Amino acid sequence: MTLPAFTNLAAVAEELASSGNVKLRAMVTQAWRAQSCLGDLRQASDCVDVLRDMLKRPTEQDTPVLLTVERSLMANAIMLYARATSTNGDKGERGSIQLSEKKLTPEDWADHSAILDVRNQAVAHVYGSRKLSNHDWHRSIFFAVYSGEGRWKPASASNQTSFHADTFAKLERMLPIALRELKAKFHERMDAVAKVVNVDVKAAALLKHVFDPVAVFGIEEAVRILLADAGQGDTAFWINESRPA
Repeated sequence: MTLPAFTNLAAVAEELASSGNVKLRAMVTQAWRAQSCLGDLRQASDCVDVLRDMLKRPTEQDTPVLLTVERSLMANAIMLYARATSTNGDKGERGSIQLSEKKLTPEDWADHSAILDVRNQAVAHVYGSRKLSNHDWHRSIFFAVYSGEGRWKPASASNQTSFHADTFAKLERMLPIALRELKAKFHERMDAVAKVVNVDVKAAALLKHVFDPVAVFGIEEAVRILLADAGQGDTAFWINESRPA
């Protein structure tokens, strides 16, 4: 089956902007932001799914490797959720699609805010002995041990929370809700782009930036996955680049 034509809308938008028409560029940027944030939430959901399965094993099967994987999955899910739904970006950064309190129940907003607090005060930064929901994510003590003959040996100890059941439960509740909200925003923005492209942009401008999708996406299978998705924003696939043999 012959592949249809693909054109680089970002390049089309930049060319139009260079002549003063910045409308499409702004709309493409907004749609891309929504799609990229959806990608963050999908990855966070993947982390939660894998972690949920890992937690089913008996505790006697715990190993340092498995506990490290659990800790990484938990932290990554929290960071990805916050990056997609709350964090602000400096100039040049993507930014987020912030959830609206008005569109959530009070319970959902409380869950959302609690996850962000964990990101800001426990995962992205370290505060000594600061409680979040009555839990110390980081605990440390600097002490000395008497070693005899009037001498003391200084020492310190700390621990960091690798898994927190309450936060994990909040992630499980909020990820489907966040995905729902961001998908709605994505479709709204994609519909707006489609309207402008098909009404206001000349065919010559679109044809000028046609590209080979197989060369861009790596393999024809990836292109067909994208075509099957038909712009719904729900398709994702992994590409391992420069993975060691």
